[in-house]
Amino acid sequence: MAMKKSSLIIILVFIMSSVFGQSGESKYKEVNISSKKSTPPKLVITSDFFDNNGNKSIDAGETAKINVKVENQGIGPAEDLVLSITSDNNNFIEIDQTSLNLGTLSANSSKSSDILLTASPDLPSGTIKFTINVKEKDGFDASPASMMIPTREKAAPMLAVEDYKFTTDQGGPVKLGSPVDLSIVCKNNGDGKAENLVVKFTPPQSVFPVANSEFKFISLGIGEQKLITFSFLPNEQYTAKEIPIDIKITEKTGKYGTSQTLTVNIEDELYSSGSLITEGSDDLILRGGGDPLKGLNVADAKKEMQVGYYYALIIGVDNYHDAWKPLKNAVNDAKAIESLLKSKYKFDHFITLYDSEATRKEILRQFEWLVANVKETDNVFIYYSGHGEYKKQLNKGYWVPVDAKTTSVADYISNNDIQTFLSGIRSKHTLLIADACFAGDIFRGKTVSVPFENSEKYYAKVHNLVSRKAISSGGIEPVMDGGRDGHSVFAYYLIKALKGNTSRFFDASQLYESIKIPVINNSEQSPNFNPIKNTGDEGGQFIFIQK
Repeated sequence: MAMKKSSLIIILVFIMSSVFGQSGESKYKEVNISSKKSTPPKLVITSDFFDNNGNKSIDAGETAKINVKVENQGIGPAEDLVLSITSDNNNFIEIDQTSLNLGTLSANSSKSSDILLTASPDLPSGTIKFTINVKEKDGFDASPASMMIPTREKAAPMLAVEDYKFTTDQGGPVKLGSPVDLSIVCKNNGDGKAENLVVKFTPPQSVFPVANSEFKFISLGIGEQKLITFSFLPNEQYTAKEIPIDIKITEKTGKYGTSQTLTVNIEDELYSSGSLITEGSDDLILRGGGDPLKGLNVADAKKEMQVGYYYALIIGVDNYHDAWKPLKNAVNDAKAIESLLKSKYKFDHFITLYDSEATRKEILRQFEWLVANVKETDNVFIYYSGHGEYKKQLNKGYWVPVDAKTTSVADYISNNDIQTFLSGIRSKHTLLIADACFAGDIFRGKTVSVPFENSEKYYAKVHNLVSRKAISSGGIEPVMDGGRDGHSVFAYYLIKALKGNTSRFFDASQLYESIKIPVINNSEQSPNFNPIKNTGDEGGQFIFIQK
């Protein structure tokens, strides 16, 4: 009996040792299988942007912030929340914290966090997209939120020969062997200070400087101007009728200078040097010929020409869905216009909406941004390339955004809405160019424009008058998508006109005259150019300024 008991004890010990480890703990751990929460959270992200100077854009070198608010609108807690933010341009924007742990958020509560942004001094004008995500422990993540924030490059000077005059000591004709003075007004028309200026005059062979041909200045402030006089003498060996004087103005960065050639003819009758108004006078006017905008600062009441910022809102849509057929050339047209304006003309701020970005909400939001930020001296260019629609029963035309899924007007943006925004934007000049079917519907009622003439008086007048004008690719009619070289017919000739312009100043009426005949002769559409009624037009003109 004792042996049986001993054997039984040994067997039990063996069985227990095989079930339990040496530590005495079970090898089989309990597994918690969590079921879906019966009281789930519902996370909603809202965000706002704040910058130092309040212009609602990120300026080069500026520190700004995005305030992100996460709200739990559900009936249960959200646990282990992680907020993350990314941008589509990490080369120019530094995000202080790209990831934040928010912990637990109970039902009907919220948390706010500030995300600091630091812009590079080399930040270009445009827009940057920020995407915000909030992840939750059990997968009850918030729908991602995004913000399109405009960016503005560093305030730049814009140097120009604002005016000039050729004179001689006693007046009278230009003669070989007699000195001539060329006096110019060098002005900074930009928004930033110009430093380390050098103004250099270069005459042709057989024309010699009488004194200095190079002038240096420490700086030229915003709106500041300098009167400079260069004296030269054509000797007896000079045989040409004209005397061209090349002028080159440079500054510290090498990016914002200008070059110009001013010409006087042998035997031209000139005023005496004593008639020139001296620097420091309120009437620093030389009244030279040449560039058509010369003298704008003294037109009528000697108003100073104030060239504000140039803004561009460019919209192009190809990838339509559902009730709307995709287009082939709209985005390519819009991007070509963007590239051309950036490379050739003065534009300070670009907002672009291509394909998926060009939703009804985003287009209206960018119009609202222009209403809030554009000032009275600024200029606004708007280009739309996409589908257009006209409802005969309502006698009204519309733009079709990319997210329009039906043919209901509820999905569109009406021309009436666009007119309301154009009226609200406080710019000096606004030009809308629309390459879409039925775009001409935006013109309603009889309007009048100042007739064009290539004279100083004309340019002075149209600069000082407010303008709200539009160029449409057609009237109340369908227009072509296909055309030449991957562009619509209208866009092809529009790009050709802007690219081929050789004048420093090129106004909207000249642009229209350049494209009207070739578009009509090479398509079934007739472009239109008119003021937009009831938006504040006073007869002025949007002026493209070549760099």
